Amino acid sequence: MPDGFEQFLKPQDLADVLAYIDASVTPAKSFTGNRPGVVRPDAHGAVRLRASNAEIYGQGIEFESQYKNLAMWNGQNDRAVWTVDVPTGGSYDLWLNWACHDNDAGNRFRFSVGDQIVTGKVPGTGTWDLYKQSKFGHIELPPGKLRAVFQADAKLSGLLIDLLEVRLVRIDADGAPEFEPVGGVVSKP
Repeated sequence: MPDGFEQFLKPQDLADVLAYIDASVTPAKSFTGNRPGVVRPDAHGAVRLRASNAEIYGQGIEFESQYKNLAMWNGQNDRAVWTVDVPTGGSYDLWLNWACHDNDAGNRFRFSVGDQIVTGKVPGTGTWDLYKQSKFGHIELPPGKLRAVFQADAKLSGLLIDLLEVRLVRIDADGAPEFEPVGGVVSKP
């Protein structure tokens, strides 16, 4: 790319170019039960970015088919990427459905879609088997096909997270979203 070329691109266009280059150099990892595809809003307008439909990149990160989660996040370059098709833009709350052993809690994450970024610290849930759901921020989505990325936001101490789902819920939705039980148990947000 010529020097200064990035000045003529919108943030989402630059993210698309970088994702294309990255995919050309390093293909996504392949796991049984993981089928990346285009994600569209559900009947309630929520965008459900599940571990099972993410593109998976990095050294340590794995899709655990028995739990349908992303685990073993031990590197700053480990990441999950989704292609999202949003017919109409809008304001969304960012929810996570995750587990994190208390000994590994506190690592920083970053979720980005184009120039929209939400960062935070991963709270402990007690053990790697106890999943919780919580809202972590707010994001504006423009209409169109977008790339969403979840990854560490700093050098990790231990493991980042066991991630089942990132859910983008329209701010005009009624109440907190409902989550499916994991291993027969679901905690209420």
